Parts: sequence; C-alpha cells; structure tokens
Amino acid sequence: MTTIKPLLTPRFILILFAGVLLLLPMTVTANEFPPPDGIPAHSLQINEDANADFAPWCPSTGALCRVNRDWTIEELQDQLGARQTAVWQDGDTLNFAYRGRVDDVVLRGGVSTELLPVGNSDYWVASLRIKNLNYAVITHIIGERRGDRITFLPSSHNIWRGPLAPDRPQMSLDGYIYTNYLYSPSMDAMRLVSTYVPPNYDRTNTYPIVYMANGENLRSFASVAEPLMRDGVIPPILIMGVHSSSSNYGRLQRLEEYMLGFNDEVYEAHETFFTEYIVRWSELGWGASEDPDDKALFGFSIGATFAGNTGVRQPEVFGNVISFSSPQRPTLSGRTQIDADYYLLAGTLETSIYTENQRAFFTLLLLGVDASFSQWVSGHDYEMWQGEFVNALRWMFSDDD
Repeated sequence: MTTIKPLLTPRFILILFAGVLLLLPMTVTANEFPPPDGIPAHSLQINEDANADFAPWCPSTGALCRVNRDWTIEELQDQLGARQTAVWQDGDTLNFAYRGRVDDVVLRGGVSTELLPVGNSDYWVASLRIKNLNYAVITHIIGERRGDRITFLPSSHNIWRGPLAPDRPQMSLDGYIYTNYLYSPSMDAMRLVSTYVPPNYDRTNTYPIVYMANGENLRSFASVAEPLMRDGVIPPILIMGVHSSSSNYGRLQRLEEYMLGFNDEVYEAHETFFTEYIVRWSELGWGASEDPDDKALFGFSIGATFAGNTGVRQPEVFGNVISFSSPQRPTLSGRTQIDADYYLLAGTLETSIYTENQRAFFTLLLLGVDASFSQWVSGHDYEMWQGEFVNALRWMFSDDD
C-alpha cells in the first residue's frame, strides 16, 4: 500500500506532472463478463506468444497479464491433491486451477477471466502475471458454467494475500447498530437507514460522523472502525448508512441515484435525502456534530462516485470525502474551489478506474484541495475497501495527522 501525500511534492512539479497526466489517453478494455454495478471493469489482455518465464506486461494495463504455459496433468494434480480448486504463487505469477467436467470455468472477484482447459482433460487453469504480486490482496471465487448458468463454488471463495500484503485490520463490534425505515419526501419512497453507535454511546454528547452510501454494508466497516476508537486512535464516531435501492426498478435505479448523467432528477432527489433529511436527522436524533469538519461522506464503487460528486456540490455539509474505486472523477462543473478534503483509493489492477482516480487526485491538488491517494495491488475488491477504511479514518479524525 502506498499513500501519496501532497505536502511532500513541490508545487511546480505537481502542476507539471498533473498537466501531463490529464492529457494521457485512458485505456478501457473489453469486458469478459458483466461486472458488478453495471460499470466498466477491467479484463485480462492475453499474450498469445507469452511463456511462463518471459511474458511481457500487457501494454494496455501494465500491472496484469494472463500468460500461457504448457501445464502437465501431473503438475496440476500435485497442486490440487484431493481438492477441486487450488490457488498458488509462482514468482510473479498467480495460478488458479480447477478439476471437473463442465462447459466453461470462470474466475471472478478482484480479477475476472476464464480458466482454460488443459488438453482434453477435466483440468482447467489460468496463470496471471501480476506486477508487485507479493503485495497483492485478491478476493477470488471460481464458477462452473453449464449452458447459460454459472454456479459459483463456495469452497473456492477466498482471499489471497501476498507475503508482503497489508494485514487484515482488527475487528470488533461491541457497539450497536440500529436500522430504521424512513420516508424520503424528496424521493417519495421509503428507505432503510442503519446507524452504528460506539460502546458507551451517550446521546447527550456530540460525535463526528461518517455518512455512507451502500448502507447495507455498514456492519463490516463499523467492525474495523471500532478498534480504532477502543485504542484511542480516533475519537468515538457514529456511522450512518443509507441502503441502496432495492425496488423492482432494479440496478438502473441504483445507478441513477449514485451517478450524475443517468437521470439527474433521480440523483438530485437522492442527494437531497442524504444532505438535508439524513444529516438533520442524525444531528437532532443521534448527536451528530453540525461542524462540516466532523462529517465525512463515504462510498465505494459507484457509491464513491456519489460521495465524490456530492462533496463538490455540497461543500457546506461535508468537510471530508472518502472515495474508494470510483469509476468516474467528480464533476467539477466549472468550480475553481472545493472546500472538502478528499481521501481516494484505487487498486492497480482496476486499470481504467485506477487511472481515473489518479487523474482525480492531481486535479484536486491543482484546485488546492487537501487530498490523499492510496493504492493497493488489488482489483475492484471489497477486502481492499474494508482494509483501507481504517487508514482513511486515521487521516480524517486522528489528532496525529
């Protein structure tokens, strides 16, 4: 994990570098499988002439490449043993193997591709050359395709960590999570809202607060935040998450609520619910601080796009933005000043998303924003988001920064 701090770089070098970066073309590769959230995701470029020892990096991505290797059945048997799936590292290559009679085998998670059959056998394999693999954190699951149906194997769902990868954060949850069903006048709809309160919560006190998109995932982020409070790294905080849409309108409504440009009327109604009703409800009902510097808006994936844009559009409400793996930069709409601080994260294996967040970071610096950009050797990966959340909280709420 690498964190870039703007104070360490002379201003004139930043301006020059950012100007060059913003002119670079962005590479978007074709998808092998539909990604989550309906957003563009990376796929693996295949080097047909590559071999296991000398495969060059894929020119369009730089960090990730699938390589061909002539595996023998004996080698794969040694790795699989009695298991149906196996994952192992060989230098800078990560290998995935499967045994079974199916139409196709797919790999999903932090990276997505197909496993290829070994001759006419029931063995399948994919070898991925990954830059800085020793630092990688990759969630993975293997699926069996029979006809049009893919069945994922729970036994293959795991997290691979390189020997030098960040450790998993400590987890505990002694506080409480309350979930309420609230009516939104701006959306004319009901929406679930979950609220985490820390141990020894006292309603008469005032607390910093993190507002969260994709609030149905609040528990896992509260569990890594609580040890920071217990150890005195950050003060006790509240976390309030608005659940994403679960209506019959489906995934499209979630995109419209989180991303400008799909349906701005829906986006603005959802933003109003967040910035007016939820914020005021947290202040009056839960003891959330009214100071924008004590407020952070957090999201990952397209929830990060919502956080980034809302931080630009509502500077008087949110003093901090935590944006993880946003597929789009914030829409500046001619603004020359942004008051919120921004903490950005992207995985080097996210390709176009990684490039987009680099550009966002340097654009924010040019506008004088107090911004930080962290990177993991990961794909579009929940494990990365949960792990980096603790560092974002330190950056925003710790007295040491």
